[in-house]
Amino acid sequence: MPAALEFGGDIADVEDKWMILQDEEVTFSCHGNGGTPAAEVLGFVGSEEGINEDEDAALDEASVEELENGDDDRLLDITKEFTFTPTRDDCGKYLKCSAKQVNADGELLFEDVPQIFKQIMVVFPPQPHDEEHSAGFNEETGEPVELEI
Repeated sequence: MPAALEFGGDIADVEDKWMILQDEEVTFSCHGNGGTPAAEVLGFVGSEEGINEDEDAALDEASVEELENGDDDRLLDITKEFTFTPTRDDCGKYLKCSAKQVNADGELLFEDVPQIFKQIMVVFPPQPHDEEHSAGFNEETGEPVELEI
């Protein structure tokens, strides 16, 4: 039976985009609920909504918890907690999770792998600009000086 997948932690409470601070580590979890065998839950960050394991960066796992399902003891629930420290370049990207289920030979049991994602917006202060700009005024002629930035 395929597992259902959902976010846990602060990310689960967000409707649209998750606002997070630059260089501040965040933690969120992904729950693979009610599958048998237990799902292999993976976390990623990437530019597109869907998971592309060749292009997306895998996230670091903080913890893993596997439990029997409360509704049916034949099913297993798994929760993985992930950590992520966003940079300015991560603004607009997506945090993603998938729940694969494989047999003893490592073959995928279900073609449709459940996936979830949430867009992040990285909050950061204004950045200093290295270029200096200045302009002058010619008092003798009274003509304005045009400055293009």
